[in-house]
Amino acid sequence: MFKVKVPATSANMGPGFDCIGIALDLYNEVEVYESDKPLHFIWECEEEEVPEKENFIYTSMMDVFKEHDFPIPNVKVIARKCNIPMVRGLGSSSAAIVAGLTLAYALMGKDFDKDLLAYKAWVIEGHPDNVVPCFLGGMTISVMDEGKPYTTHVPIEDRVKFMAVIPPYKTETKQSREVLPKNYTRADCIQNVSRASMMINAFNLKDYHLLRTAFGDRIHQPYRLPLLKDASYVFELFKENGAIGEFMSGSGSTLMGVFLDDCEDKKLVIEEKLKAIDPLFRVELLNVDRTGVVLSKI
Repeated sequence: MFKVKVPATSANMGPGFDCIGIALDLYNEVEVYESDKPLHFIWECEEEEVPEKENFIYTSMMDVFKEHDFPIPNVKVIARKCNIPMVRGLGSSSAAIVAGLTLAYALMGKDFDKDLLAYKAWVIEGHPDNVVPCFLGGMTISVMDEGKPYTTHVPIEDRVKFMAVIPPYKTETKQSREVLPKNYTRADCIQNVSRASMMINAFNLKDYHLLRTAFGDRIHQPYRLPLLKDASYVFELFKENGAIGEFMSGSGSTLMGVFLDDCEDKKLVIEEKLKAIDPLFRVELLNVDRTGVVLSKI
């Protein structure tokens, strides 16, 4: 019937807490077929299976059917490819929500309106930094004004590469939210506004020497990085191997280095050093995904 392909995303990008994110070319794929039973889920991924009640693909689909008073169809949903690691700061939950909403609308025969579904996913997730680029692709900035969503894209050159270092341990979003302070000083707020503005302009003008400074943050990274035992070492590896900037991806545990042009050799060096610490470290060299979610018939 249908297949949906959803990209990984990296949120915050330093100072862009809860509003800036980017889609990357690491994908999950979910398929849906007719069945003799009401909507049920089949897990074929290597990742640990998620119970239906905690599976955002399943729950998002069920929410849509309930909202539209649509009878639950007799279909089986199959998770076949799960390249986005779970609970690692690369938008696995957002990808699941985006996949579920997209498939539900396809099964109802409704128009596939990415902007509308991005807003619905925003409401479900509570913030736009992952779900919006997952739907629309590219680097996005999203704001809400009097209940109306606004999104704009930041242009990223093809030569800009994102190196994701994915540790073998998870950081739960709930835990990473709990370490954040309830209030911030005026100086902290000014710091983040100035850095986020500089980051956007650095990409716009291709003025990449500004990025390391621009990725500076006082809202979340100083409180979350101590939860990641290897963060300082990974950031130093990025710097030693020519990164133009580095930041925590989402709430972790993935750490992201930004590089220019062909840097496969640098990836191999970093990967070798990290695997000497723990062979379960994973390093992915990623490009910007410019398309977002893709729905196709099968």
